[in-house]
Amino acid sequence: MRNVQWIGLVIAGLLAAMPMAAQAMEPVALVLELDGATNPEIEAFSELSAGDTVGLSDGATMLFLHYPRCEEVTVRGGRLVLSQERYTLQGGTVVKVDRARCPKTVVLTENREVGGVLIRGSSKVELAPRPEFVVVGAQVASIAKVRVRDGETVIAETALNGHAFAWPAGAPDLQASADSAYVAELLDASGQVLKSLEFSIKARGRAPVTVVRF
Repeated sequence: MRNVQWIGLVIAGLLAAMPMAAQAMEPVALVLELDGATNPEIEAFSELSAGDTVGLSDGATMLFLHYPRCEEVTVRGGRLVLSQERYTLQGGTVVKVDRARCPKTVVLTENREVGGVLIRGSSKVELAPRPEFVVVGAQVASIAKVRVRDGETVIAETALNGHAFAWPAGAPDLQASADSAYVAELLDASGQVLKSLEFSIKARGRAPVTVVRF
């Protein structure tokens, strides 16, 4: 009987810990710029999760976007600790804090449909007339190009710059129209479509940073 009770207590403890563990793994920040060494080693456009700690070497600077607080933060040196609600820098300098548009995150599902997972905002994926977005995830290295089309018409095709997609200089601005069916296709080196992102164009105002999890 004691063994049964003990096992029950262990299972109850594990179940109680699961929401906390899930929260600890949730991405809460995106590294936008990085100059200098970090521990652990990270790179620009890496996502950081609640519970992560990043040490910056002396003189190293990092610009990151904190999702829940909708802030772009530049820090120099020290030890950065992230949580779901806030960020803390120990032994370093917070150089600058700017308010930012609350970012939008979308997850590309296996069947190439868009499952909207938003930090804040509506479920509709809206991009600027000259679309930009950041791709994150373990499979980013397999993406060679991004092709944008309206229905069957190809409008632009360009290489992914690391994790970032920027609208080609010579391509026309896209228009906000109910008749348009814009799709951004992520292609591998052979030209095969890996995933697709359906989107519309924001008619007015500035579009928020869009993070595409792949």
